[in-house]
Amino acid sequence: MTKAQLMVLKMLEEGKITSEEADRLLDTLSSGEAEPEVDKQERVFKAYEGVYEAPVPPVPPAMPIPPLPPFPPAPPHGGMRKAELAGADMPGADLSYKDLEGADLHGANLQGANLRGTNLEGANLSGANLNSAVLAEANLEGADLHEASLQSANLREASLEGANLVSARLQSANLDETNLESADLSKAVLRSASLREANLEGVNLTGADLNSANLNEANLEGADLREADLQSVSLREANLEGTNLAGVDLRSANLRGVNLEGADLRGANLQSANLREANLEGVNLAGVDLQSANLEGVNLENADLREANLQSANLQRANLEGINLAGVQAPSASFQDANLEGADLQEANLGDANLQRANLEGANLAGADLQAANLEDVNLEGGNLSGAVLVQASLQRANLEGVNATGADLRAANLEDTNLEDADFREANLQEASLRRANLDDTCLEGADLRGAQGEGLPKREDEAE
Repeated sequence: MTKAQLMVLKMLEEGKITSEEADRLLDTLSSGEAEPEVDKQERVFKAYEGVYEAPVPPVPPAMPIPPLPPFPPAPPHGGMRKAELAGADMPGADLSYKDLEGADLHGANLQGANLRGTNLEGANLSGANLNSAVLAEANLEGADLHEASLQSANLREASLEGANLVSARLQSANLDETNLESADLSKAVLRSASLREANLEGVNLTGADLNSANLNEANLEGADLREADLQSVSLREANLEGTNLAGVDLRSANLRGVNLEGADLRGANLQSANLREANLEGVNLAGVDLQSANLEGVNLENADLREANLQSANLQRANLEGINLAGVQAPSASFQDANLEGADLQEANLGDANLQRANLEGANLAGADLQAANLEDVNLEGGNLSGAVLVQASLQRANLEGVNATGADLRAANLEDTNLEDADFREANLQEASLRRANLDDTCLEGADLRGAQGEGLPKREDEAE
């Protein structure tokens, strides 16, 4: 086909001539023998001019053009499912709201990338660089992020349910309100990360580094935090019900108002931790280090604190009803106004402890060390002080009705204005003790050593009687 014929077809295509006019021009071009190209073009131009010199028939009214149907809506996430992007170098890339479900991005460089609202369900991001990336509201359910670097990344309100974050680096990351239910964060680094109001139910955080992290109001019910580093972490009003915190480092942690009911804290380090008004009902705290911890107003009903270290701890107004504190080390601890009804304090070290106004009704303090302890206004009715050491202890105005103090050492103790009705002090040592104005109705002092003791109604020694 010649250039002239192509030109005619192009004019027809562009709507410059009608099909009849095109036929006429093509007929003109095809008639006769071959001629020089220039002559052909001239004849075409002449024919073209002739067409437009002819009278133009009236144009019929145009038919109304129906409106075009609307374009189908674009998919909510730009389709890139199962994309092969392993090792891709895409720093700062904008992949927001894309559909990358099942994509292979392992080892990719996505530093500073925008992945807001992106669907990364089941994606492979192992070893990827996502430092400072934006993953807010992204779907990462079941994604593989093990050994990924997410330092300072924004994952606010993202879904990471069931995700693999083993050994991931999340220092200073924002995980506020993130869903991490059943995710694996073992050995992950979350130093100074923010997980406020995050859902960590059933999550695996064994060996994780959460030093100085913020977990205020987070849900950690049933989570496994064994051997995790929670030093200086903030867990204020968090839910840790049934959580495994055995051997965890919680030094100086803020656990104020936290719910730890039924949690396992055996061997944990809670030195100087703030547990004020926390719920630790039934918690296993055997052997835990709570030195200088703040447990004011805490609920420890039926908890196990055997062999725990409570030196200088603050347990004012704490509920310790029925608690097991056998062998506990609590010198200089404060139990003011605490409820220790029915508590087991056998062989406990409570030297210099402050138990002023505490309720120890029916408590077992057999063999306990209460040297120089403050037991003023204490209620020890029906309690057991047999073999206890109360040298120089102050029990002024205390209620010891029916108490068993056989063999107790009360040398130089202050029992002024104390109620000792029906108490049993057989073989007790009350040398130099003061029992002024004490109620000794039906008190048994058989075999008691009362040398130097002062008080009205005390039995006289045989040498004094002579």
